[in-house]
Formats: sequence, structure tokens, C-alpha cells
Amino acid sequence: MEQKTKRLAELDIFRGFLVLGMIVFHSWLHLYEEKIPEAYFHFVPTGFVLFAGILIGKVLSGRKTSFQIYTRGLKLFIIFLLLNVPFWIVGKISLYRIAVSFIQGNPTFSSFEILLPIALTIISAPFFLKLRPPSLFFLIGLLGLGMLDLFQYFPYTVKFFIIGVMGIFFGRSDLLNYFLRAEKDKLRICISFFLSAILVLSLPSLPLSWSLQMILTLSLFLWVPYVLEKIPGMRSMLMNFGKYSLILYIFHVVLIQSLKHFPLFVTRSPLILFSEIIGVTLICVLVVSVLEAGRKKSPSVEKAYRIFFQ
Repeated sequence: MEQKTKRLAELDIFRGFLVLGMIVFHSWLHLYEEKIPEAYFHFVPTGFVLFAGILIGKVLSGRKTSFQIYTRGLKLFIIFLLLNVPFWIVGKISLYRIAVSFIQGNPTFSSFEILLPIALTIISAPFFLKLRPPSLFFLIGLLGLGMLDLFQYFPYTVKFFIIGVMGIFFGRSDLLNYFLRAEKDKLRICISFFLSAILVLSLPSLPLSWSLQMILTLSLFLWVPYVLEKIPGMRSMLMNFGKYSLILYIFHVVLIQSLKHFPLFVTRSPLILFSEIIGVTLICVLVVSVLEAGRKKSPSVEKAYRIFFQ
């Protein structure tokens, strides 16, 4: 049981790392006046969706019924709609543009786009969980991403839905056990670190490839949790970030989008940007602390959390 708990902790630590990556990316995108090197951050949404699928395949499939999994995805889809309906009404967005944004993920016509492919992944998970063998279907999904790379055609929702489904297969396969060994192989960590470094340095100069982004994400997963958990205080913070990744995703986007409307927070200074990233991160730590305390002390808060997010 202790070994299993440690393995699940690695999943949460890495998901928390991805939340940190999103905070950095969105802060840089909206609060910094210089051009952002987006190619360095493509692994963040890739990992966010991939590990949503892995969580289904590894954890939820053994704890929830098919109906409960389907209901969870439907609730997330409703949350996506509720977050966007006011924007669609105020912006007088046509139904056609809304429908197109469901496939293309155009930020001009919708926000919180990553929630849609995650919701669709969860809704369809009961079907994909029945397919065997999962390792084979994971490789088929990787081939599908490779085809999109070949034609340089990347419909947002379709692309990330494929990644989410691949996460389901990966979570159900023996491949995940290789990544979740209790005792880490130091040589394997070094190899995965250098592979990550090579991909990070080379991807900006290559044609956009989501299959390579998948490989980068998985290579990061081999060493990032092991390294970050050695930093004092980092393990518990990242585990909480991973545990509440959905709430923190919505919260930090709303916070940063609000800050960008105040000229005081939009800067050309890397030092000020770094300070803002630290500030947003600390606010997220506070949000998690308040939520944790509220769930422990108030049955109504716990009930509301379970209704909306479980």
C-alpha cells in the first residue's frame, strides 16, 4: 500500500508541476510585453490532458463505476459551458462560431479551452477502458498524432482528445509501471533528463510536432517528480497543486486575465514578471490551503466540492 501511495504521489507531483508551468505560461503571455517563446510551453497543455487520461486509467477506473466516470465528465463539460456562456452572450458570438471553436479551440470565441477535450475524454472513458490491449491502442494513438504532424493539421479539441485517450491507455498499460517504479534508476533519470533537454532545445526550430511533445512530457515525468520532491516544501505544495489542478487552472486563468487589464501589472521587466509569477503562485497556495481547511471543517464545503469536482 505504501508503494502504491508513493506511485500515486508521483502523478500528483507532476500534475502540480504542470500547474506551475501554466502559471508561468499565462503570466508570460498576458503580463509581459515581450514575445513569448510558446514552443517551450507546448508540453504543458499536452501533459495536463495526458495526465487527466492517465488518472482515469490508473485510478478512477478502479474506484468509480462507468456511470460515475461519465457523470464526472458531464459535470466538467457543464462547467466549461458556464464559464463561457457569459462571454458568448456579451460578445454576441454566433452559434456557428461557437461550434467551430468547439473543434478549433479559438480563444477569440471561447475561454478555458483545455476543459473541453478533458471533459470529452472523461465522458468517453467507459468505452475506451474496455479496449485491449491498452499498450497497442496507445501506440495507435501516437501514430494518429504523427499523422496530424505529417499534415501539420492541428484541430485543437481533436488533437487534445486523442492525447487524453492515449493517457487512458497509458494509465491502463504496463508502460506506466515502468515510469512508476518505487526505486528510481539513476541512469534512467540521467538519460531522460538529457533527452528532455535535447527536445526542449530542438523543438522550437522544428515543425510543430505533438507526438514529440508527448515524448517530451513522458521524459519529463521520468525525472521531474524525483528531483522536485527533494526540494524542502516543494513536495507537499506540488501534491496539493496536482490534487486541485482543475480548480487552480480555472482560478489562475481568471486571476491573470483580470490583472492584465491593469497597466500596473503589465511589464517589460523580467524581474517584475518573475515577482508576479511568484505572487500568483503564492495566491494559489493560499487558495489550496483555504479549500483544504474548508473541506475539513465544513460539511457543506465538502459536499459542494464533491458535487462539482468529483
